[in-house]
Amino acid sequence: MKIWEELRILETKRRKARSIQELLQGLEQIERRKKQLQEEREESSKQSTVQALKRKIELKLAQGKIQEAQDCFERIYHLAHELTEEESQSLISLWDKMEREKIRRDPTLSSLLNQMKMHIADRKIEKAQKIAEEIMEHGSYPMEEPAFFELLTELRELRRDEISAQCQSLQEKNEELRQKQEETESEITSHKRLSAGIVAYFYQKNPDLIPSPGRERIQFRLQEKAHSSYNSNHWENIIAIILDHYEECMEPFLKRMKE
Repeated sequence: MKIWEELRILETKRRKARSIQELLQGLEQIERRKKQLQEEREESSKQSTVQALKRKIELKLAQGKIQEAQDCFERIYHLAHELTEEESQSLISLWDKMEREKIRRDPTLSSLLNQMKMHIADRKIEKAQKIAEEIMEHGSYPMEEPAFFELLTELRELRRDEISAQCQSLQEKNEELRQKQEETESEITSHKRLSAGIVAYFYQKNPDLIPSPGRERIQFRLQEKAHSSYNSNHWENIIAIILDHYEECMEPFLKRMKE
């Protein structure tokens, strides 16, 4: 009888323990759900605040209050650490709009843009480029801004046309130089041939009229070819030998002529 009583007590304790465990699990689930609901409420509140700030930014931009719009962006940055891709794109577009408005209302940059535009119209490339560099150094003007990008594109096209014209001019000058060089080389060749003809004439008249070592060089080459069909008295052959050994033949000959 005592054993059965003890078993009943143990079973009761087990039931109570199981009930307590289930109760604790239920409490944990309730706490998790409360925490989840709290996070959802906070996130919803953040999103509402972000949307309100976006509307405020639009208003401030319309009023031209750039700094206040920028302050709203700072608040959004601290509030929204996790944004959807759509929200991110929306904020990026809004930021770009703010940057454009800032530029549009910046008198210095507006003046520089107008100057750059006039220089491009006058094809004053260097001046336009200096202003473009000044604008980029300003740091707050994005190159993607349509007005600036369009001017940069025009400037690049002008520079390309200028370089193309310079290349064309250089090609023409190179062609002129090549032609002059060919003419000069032709004149030199003609002059050398004429000089060689004079030496050949005197050689045929009397080889002793040609000083050494030119005379020996001509004689050696003529003897070298004597066994072949080479004609040792042929005018063209003698001239060819003299041209092959021009310095050896001409310098001593000219020196003797001067004497």
